[in-house]
Amino acid sequence: FWYRGKWGMLRWIKSVFLYLVSLFFAIGFARSLLQKKTTVPERLKNYINAIPPECFHAALNMENPAVVSGNIELRQKMTYLHAERYGVIRKHVSGLSCFIWSILFLLAVLTSVLVPLCWIAVVILGGVVYSLSVPRMTVFDFQEKKIFFCRWFRPEKADRMRSLSFSAVDHLNCQMLLGSISLFAVTHDGEKVPLCSVAPKRLELLFGVLPELAEKMGRLPITY
Repeated sequence: FWYRGKWGMLRWIKSVFLYLVSLFFAIGFARSLLQKKTTVPERLKNYINAIPPECFHAALNMENPAVVSGNIELRQKMTYLHAERYGVIRKHVSGLSCFIWSILFLLAVLTSVLVPLCWIAVVILGGVVYSLSVPRMTVFDFQEKKIFFCRWFRPEKADRMRSLSFSAVDHLNCQMLLGSISLFAVTHDGEKVPLCSVAPKRLELLFGVLPELAEKMGRLPITY
């Protein structure tokens, strides 16, 4: 039977929604078929082969179980500033996620006009939107030999930022966690400090960064 009035409109909305969901999954499936196979660069192969086997196995034996990595995702090659003093890995925030959170924030603002005390939810949601929009980063200071973990990096305030000294790092470790490849700095006591996480489709970016990063940090071994 035919829907009429508001029920007819609801029928069309549901149909359009299901078609869009189907289209989304079809595009994702097509992209997975067309995705090129990632190959390990010769530079990374040569670097790993140059590490003595005993050093590699000693590094593996000292690692503690991995913790869940932070949400810093490598999207593009590391950028170096100030005569190659700094290396920066920034968090990747998709445009779609920003758009969705912006819509939710606007809806919350409109709701706060009508519903008492809804401004509290608006403040909380605004804080979430702000935390998502400000990119997290891992900064490598190759002059001071430190790793900084922050949202805003200011060299003049570096002494007050959370950091890890290169001298405390024994080696670098790559590991599959929650559907992504995570890069850790493993300290001498076996603790794994998350540096970034990379989607499998962007694995070649991590492969391109690893040899230079390990070399600049003191020719550290790389385990996987």
